[in-house]
Amino acid sequence: MTLVSKLFAGDAKLEECATNDSAHITTGSAGNHVALIQTALILLEGANIVADGRYGPAMASAVLAYKTKRAIINFSYQTQADNIVGKMTIARLDAEMVEFERRSDGAKICHCRDFPRAPPEAVGRSSVRVAFAVSAGVVGAPLTGTPKAQALARLPLARIWVSKAHQFISLGVAQILSGLPIDTFKDTEERKALVTHFKIQQAPNPLQHLNLLRGVYSQIAAVFGGASSIFIDDPATGDFANAHLGGFGHLTDPVLGKIRFGPAYGGKGELFQTSVLIHEAAHFVNAAIDHFASELPAPNGTSVNSSTGAVHSKTYAQLSFQEAAGNAYTYAQFALHAFKGFDKRIVPFNE
Repeated sequence: MTLVSKLFAGDAKLEECATNDSAHITTGSAGNHVALIQTALILLEGANIVADGRYGPAMASAVLAYKTKRAIINFSYQTQADNIVGKMTIARLDAEMVEFERRSDGAKICHCRDFPRAPPEAVGRSSVRVAFAVSAGVVGAPLTGTPKAQALARLPLARIWVSKAHQFISLGVAQILSGLPIDTFKDTEERKALVTHFKIQQAPNPLQHLNLLRGVYSQIAAVFGGASSIFIDDPATGDFANAHLGGFGHLTDPVLGKIRFGPAYGGKGELFQTSVLIHEAAHFVNAAIDHFASELPAPNGTSVNSSTGAVHSKTYAQLSFQEAAGNAYTYAQFALHAFKGFDKRIVPFNE
């Protein structure tokens, strides 16, 4: 049998496992082939394990749970599943990874790998084989653990950013409803933020536009409320994080209904990690929120191509109000502006 998933194909030890009973993978095993199995279990089942390449008790439990759920049992000598990865198990993992990769590559997905991003590479699952190795955060409390664990640790700050964004939008609404000339408020931070990031001065119906934005931030808050099951580690990706556009409408789907965090997310600065949460959640809540431009470098930013490769030429400063409302970078940057009280442009990736 030849393994055909992008994740498994070409690994000699997994190929041998697929064809030779004596090459079963058991507790105590170690190596890259073990890390690949761990990665598949994380992606397919959300297994609470680390892709460290060591077949220990946690992985054994994850394998047993995977096999029990699917009744992977050799009835010639077994009556129940075990925690060994043999021919039947590796074949099933490979087949499920093929389907996972097909569906993932066929959907619109945000691959966030740079900040600002260069023109995107060909998208698809990275072939990098890497165990999680993360360091402390550069700003704020030092962080340890997997990328998912670090993302969950940033949630309290991300919720504050979203709350501040709501406050700025509400104050913007109050300014419009006051009946005073809008220029009366041009020097307030709320108005400056709405003009700079969401181009509110262009909207023919600014109240309607602000209500749309408020709804997006409310949905982002809802994503954060379910983060423990939505956030997942992805040891195989070269992205900081990625999300399927509009995945919030498919929460029961193991492919579409997750926001994945890669090894590159670990150990980055507090502001950067928090902005990634809001950026990915914006993609996740609305399929129309893609990429148009990054806010970096200040003051004008940089154009960014869409997740489907559509070429964009406008900078962040040049976006229309419709484009700004469909730009994931804008939601993160507006929230940071509201949190800081001024237009703070971070220096990736250390702040």
